Amino acid sequence: ADLVANLDKPQEAERSGLALRAALFDKLEAAVGGRTRIILAPDSDLMHVPFAVLPGAHGRPLIERYQFSYVGSGRDILRFRWREVAATNAAIVAADPDFDLDQQTPVKAEHGDAPAPEAGRWTRWLSLFLPRKRPATTQPNSEASEQPAPDPQERPSSAGLQLSFKPLPGTKEEGIRVAGVLNVSPHLGAAVNKGLFLSCRAPRHVHIATRAFFTKLAFDQAGSEDSPRSAKGGPGLVFSDPLMASGLALAGANRRIDQGAQTADAAKGLLTARDIAGLDLTGTRLVVLPACDCISGTARVGWGLCGLQRSFLLAGAQTLVLSLWTAPDQPRLELLEEFYRRVLAGENRADALREAQLSLRRKYPQARNWGAFVCFGNPGPSSIQTAVDQPGTQATGVRPRELPP
Repeated sequence: ADLVANLDKPQEAERSGLALRAALFDKLEAAVGGRTRIILAPDSDLMHVPFAVLPGAHGRPLIERYQFSYVGSGRDILRFRWREVAATNAAIVAADPDFDLDQQTPVKAEHGDAPAPEAGRWTRWLSLFLPRKRPATTQPNSEASEQPAPDPQERPSSAGLQLSFKPLPGTKEEGIRVAGVLNVSPHLGAAVNKGLFLSCRAPRHVHIATRAFFTKLAFDQAGSEDSPRSAKGGPGLVFSDPLMASGLALAGANRRIDQGAQTADAAKGLLTARDIAGLDLTGTRLVVLPACDCISGTARVGWGLCGLQRSFLLAGAQTLVLSLWTAPDQPRLELLEEFYRRVLAGENRADALREAQLSLRRKYPQARNWGAFVCFGNPGPSSIQTAVDQPGTQATGVRPRELPP
């Protein structure tokens, strides 16, 4: 956290980076030898460390020598050899959701709310091992004790989520430009709703430019000062499921929270990691979350970020690229366009990200501009190329657009 906080202060950033490198990487580097491709399986708060940014020889960042990618555990590497399944639908690009949208007012959006699909086989399997939430312990005759025990399958109360999401105006232009590269129409504002994702079926790529949330909800003790509160002010519910401790904010997220909406109604503006794990991302080659701001969240010991990245892979996505902090708008847009062009040209996904970062570093030297993105999952190239992957071609039902210069 100190390293990222000081990225605009070169001397302090270098001091923090050298300390981190000495503690985390120097011994590993000796074992790596002459190899330059490194797959890391970080645990706990190490998931928040931007290894590519750490200073190496002569003060140059490690990205100049190494390609870093990440997995949840060493076992994930075995999945890289699985036969690749072709995605059947065009990319989804969602950006600039209207967090203050009143979802009780009907809106004309390309995709409306849709009923949640039946949980996928991975989610059903995972649910066998995840603890279920329990009602908080309350004093006899207390106001909260008069409430009926909730159904264990209900969503968490938004009253317990101390969240508020600020707009991301720069992501609107990003969504339009990225959609142009991928030859699809972007979903913006009110169209970035839960139904859009629950109804998706095997998109080739998914780009979601919105804020992520990471809460301590899963770790608080019932009745403690920091525990969630019910709508009436009594102790709320406590969850030990890390897949409920993180997710993405969608249109209407602030309205639902401000109104103290309960259970499933509250969740309409939030896409939790548990929701994501049940999506149909079969054959999805790449998911990009460019505005996560993972480090400034309140995720405890990395569980929130772990749950978020794991949920996309459980849903079927091959690779997840996300940001540890939100980079400035213009550098982020330039990096994403360069990255997508390289991926569509068939480059290794981790290589494409590294080359885009190196290219951006030459124009914007400060690490805050280029170092935010990390690559989880399969770092290699896609073995399946289709006509719609090629720049300048047309996806079904979509008018072709010229690539930005």
